[in-house]
Amino acid sequence: MAGKKVEEAWRNAFGIVLGEPLAGIDRYGKWLFSNMPGWREVKTKSGQAIVPCYAVFPSLPDSKVALMKDVADVGGISLDIGDAPSAESLARQMGNKGRFIVDLAEGENFDVEKCSIYKNLSVAHMCLDCFYSKCLSYSWFCDYNDHIFGCQFTFSSQFCIKCYHSSSLSRCFECDSCSKCSDSYFCHDCENLSDCLFCFNANNLRHAVANVVVGKEKFEALKKGLLARIVRELRENGSASLSIYNF
Repeated sequence: MAGKKVEEAWRNAFGIVLGEPLAGIDRYGKWLFSNMPGWREVKTKSGQAIVPCYAVFPSLPDSKVALMKDVADVGGISLDIGDAPSAESLARQMGNKGRFIVDLAEGENFDVEKCSIYKNLSVAHMCLDCFYSKCLSYSWFCDYNDHIFGCQFTFSSQFCIKCYHSSSLSRCFECDSCSKCSDSYFCHDCENLSDCLFCFNANNLRHAVANVVVGKEKFEALKKGLLARIVRELRENGSASLSIYNF
């Protein structure tokens, strides 16, 4: 369960991005993770391990997973080598004793909960491969961020929810492959947008909808109706039907 500081950061970010605060981030965890590869959790001697889904990690059986807390046991393996051990006999012994450490924590970290492979995080929850960031949850491979939730491969961004493969975003929601954008929603492959909805493959627009500049008044009216629908669905169902990948 998310801690008090993570909950506070989530309410603040959601209020800024979608217009009103929403409490209880863990209720929306499945929705926040919906477009990510995810991971699996394994119970070890020292606690719960988060096992990534990339590289060799999916090939590891649960019995081979260990945490850094287990390092003394892993490093203290002794084998019966006898007078003339064979490679086969040593392999059989290692097969029963060998373990793979799947977590990493370096730097200075504060209020980090249920995260794996991270450095210099503060107020973080349910994150994997995240570095030099604060106030984040349900995110994967994200660096140099502040107040991001449900993001993947998003860098140097702040107050963003469900953004992917992007950088230098501010107050964005459901954006993919975008950079240097602010206050934009459901946009893909865009740069330098401000206050935009449903824009694709576009640059240098403001108050645009579907790549057409409509002016501030019309933009705000459309945005208000869209965000009201999203918030209503989340309150009722714990998820929203629209995403950047399906609308």
